[in-house]
Amino acid sequence: MQPNRQLLTAVLRQIVEGVQRLSDEDIEAVMDGRARLSISVEMAATSRPRRAKGTAESKVEPSVIREALASMTSREQGAQYLLTAAPTKTALQRVARCLDLPVQRGETVDRLREKIIEATIGYRLRSQAIRGGVTPRET
Repeated sequence: MQPNRQLLTAVLRQIVEGVQRLSDEDIEAVMDGRARLSISVEMAATSRPRRAKGTAESKVEPSVIREALASMTSREQGAQYLLTAAPTKTALQRVARCLDLPVQRGETVDRLREKIIEATIGYRLRSQAIRGGVTPRET
C-alpha cells in the first residue's frame, strides 16, 4: 500500500522540523561522520490510549449497593454480592463513603469489604441477637 501524498508530506515536514532544531555543532558532526542522524517515533502524550473511566470499576451506583446489602440476611451473602457489584478498591471506597464510613488510604480491599458488610449486615445481625430475635449463626 503506497502512502498518500498528504501523509508523506506531513512526515517529511516533521523530519525537516527536527533537523532545524539541531544545533550547528550537531549538524557539523553528522556531516563529518562523527555522529549519525536517526529518526524515532515517539507517542505524543495526548495520543496514548487511556483506560475508559469506569472500565474496571463497578457500574452499579453505591446507593443501589447499599440498598441491596440492607436486604441481605447473612454476611456471606453480602460478601458474595460485593465481589461482583464492587470488584475494585475504588468501587468499595465509593460504597464506604456512601455509607459514611471512614476510608483510609492504606486499607486493603478485604478490609473495606469487611467494614461495608459490618456496617450494613453485621450490625443488624448483632442487634437481632441481642434482642433475642435470631440466634447468630456466625460471629
